[in-house]
Amino acid sequence: MLEEKTLLIMIVGMAVVTYLPRVLPLHISSKHWPNWLKNCIEYLPVALIAAITIPTLFVKEQDINFYNPEFIAFIPTIIVAYFTRNLIATVVTGVISFIGVSIFLFG
Repeated sequence: MLEEKTLLIMIVGMAVVTYLPRVLPLHISSKHWPNWLKNCIEYLPVALIAAITIPTLFVKEQDINFYNPEFIAFIPTIIVAYFTRNLIATVVTGVISFIGVSIFLFG
């Protein structure tokens, strides 16, 4: 009986923790925020993407390594992203580049 209550409390707690970050931004007005905070928040998605991808591109087995499939596939992908500004073209280029590099250079 105690395990069932604990499990139920955990499920409800996880639901609340998952729900709040999605709902709170919709109810918080940014009209009264200082400009510096608004500017910081604009760059937040870019910073998060960079924090996730940069270590994957350069770090392999605790060493910085530029000769890996992720980094080599990154080069044409970033070029396509810069010139086309097209998400689908960028993703397709990244996938094809990674597969090609993985097969032909690291196969």
